[in-house]
Amino acid sequence: MEALLSLGINWRALVSQVINFLILLVLLRTFLYRPILNLLEQRQAKIKQGLEDAEKAKQELEKAEGKSKTIIKQANRKAQDIIDSTQKQAKDEISKATNEAKLKSQKIIESAKNQAELEKVKVISRAKAQVGEMVVMATEKIIADKSNADSIDKIIKSINE
Repeated sequence: MEALLSLGINWRALVSQVINFLILLVLLRTFLYRPILNLLEQRQAKIKQGLEDAEKAKQELEKAEGKSKTIIKQANRKAQDIIDSTQKQAKDEISKATNEAKLKSQKIIESAKNQAELEKVKVISRAKAQVGEMVVMATEKIIADKSNADSIDKIIKSINE
């Protein structure tokens, strides 16, 4: 103790200061240091949880993007299949309509030919009837005119040739 006094240190004041320092240390540790450590641990846990949640969200987003791409590809395939099917049906319908139109046109042409043939037969029969009437009239005139015996002979000869 004397060594402390020779240095000018009051041992009672030093002990009281050490005790005060220890009390202050205990109080600060209890009321300030531990709550701050707890607060830091809570913040660290929140940050860690936030990072984990962000990673999970990123993975879920990647999965969702993959699913959406798959769905879009399937939809495009289905749309292309529908387009192809519709085009095939349209071609079939056009082909069917074309064939039907050809058949109808052939029927119309055949009907027109038949009608023309009937008209031809009618015209020929009318012409024959008129020629017959004209022959009868000419014969009546010739017979009525007996002086024309030479002309009758000529007509008969021209008919026979």
